[in-house]
Amino acid sequence: MCIDSIDEKEKLVRKLLEEGKNFQEIAKAAHVSFSFISMVKKKMLGQDPSVNKRLSIPTQALKLFSEGKSLIEVTITLDRPSLETRKYREDYLRLKNMDYLVSLVEAYMDNIPTISKLIKYIV
Repeated sequence: MCIDSIDEKEKLVRKLLEEGKNFQEIAKAAHVSFSFISMVKKKMLGQDPSVNKRLSIPTQALKLFSEGKSLIEVTITLDRPSLETRKYREDYLRLKNMDYLVSLVEAYMDNIPTISKLIKYIV
């Protein structure tokens, strides 16, 4: 039997699971991997198959920064020291090809409150 679409394979795997077939029998009959069968089974049980594992702290930080979270929000959410989350923000900006911004912040760290007020006044 030749099954072309993923949907058709998923339907066949569901059917075979409901019939009580084991993973090896299903893999052979449907020509799918054990991980595909596991994903289908998780869907049937109402579990989210896209959630594989917990992200590392640096990856969580990058994700939060990419969602537009502020430094303080990321620091609080991850419950990490502020110096550590600043490093993650710098990594995020470098990954976004904004190295110049990191350089500016490092160069003018002590003057940022004044610069911020000046920008607010101008705008």
